[in-house]
Amino acid sequence: MTPETADGPARRGWRLWFGMSALGLLGWVLAGFAAIASFFVLFGTGASINTVFLVFSALTAAPAVAMWFSRNRYWRSLSAGLASAWLVVLCLVLWHPWSTMSSEEVARATAEIRDSGFPAYYLGPRSGGLAWNDYYLDEDQANFLYGKCHPGPDDAEYGCTTWDIFVSNERTDPALTGDFIEGCKRLDPVLGVPAVTLKSDQRSGDDLGVFPGSTMVILDFGEATTSLDEKVSVAKGLRAIGAPLSATLPSASDKAVAYVERYCGPEPR
Repeated sequence: MTPETADGPARRGWRLWFGMSALGLLGWVLAGFAAIASFFVLFGTGASINTVFLVFSALTAAPAVAMWFSRNRYWRSLSAGLASAWLVVLCLVLWHPWSTMSSEEVARATAEIRDSGFPAYYLGPRSGGLAWNDYYLDEDQANFLYGKCHPGPDDAEYGCTTWDIFVSNERTDPALTGDFIEGCKRLDPVLGVPAVTLKSDQRSGDDLGVFPGSTMVILDFGEATTSLDEKVSVAKGLRAIGAPLSATLPSASDKAVAYVERYCGPEPR
């Protein structure tokens, strides 16, 4: 037996292994194209992430199952590549750490907002089971986003816009806010400061407005069926950025009180 003949099976084994590995890698490449097609074509038109994942599954998991039952080892190698890529995407959909601020990010954001000097109020690192997941800060406003972002009426044009709880902070200055709260209705004070309901720009339900110090805090709830009592209960978790929860908030400024009384009427008796 010559050395070449003896090495024949080994060489064939290596070629087989290399070929099957290449097909598995090809499965990942095809899954990548499927992910790009699903995300940029569907998500860009306002489809939810769940819809995008279902389409991605149809392009990857379904063919992988069909290939596996062909009993052909080469098709099965391609199937394994597609299936493993699908499993990775599934894990990312179920557990997506980038959509939740880490403790370090929360600390950094808290310090940034406090150092800005803006008199902002938020619901703490968590509100019920909803985590503080994002924020926006400029010289005129500070916004806090809790929970997840869900498909909303303007998603096709502006991207995902509807959060479980959206807390916006603006200075109570009629020159800046104008008649923004016109049509509001007064409520009993919340945490010792004026509170009102006002029509939501996004849904049929009402937003809740609270006026600590010189700030107008608007709580926008993603679920339209959230009751007023539930909204008030959530609002009682408001506190100054980075501060502990307190039984009261800073008293509304004279300008804020006049602003609320002008558009919402006097405090209920």
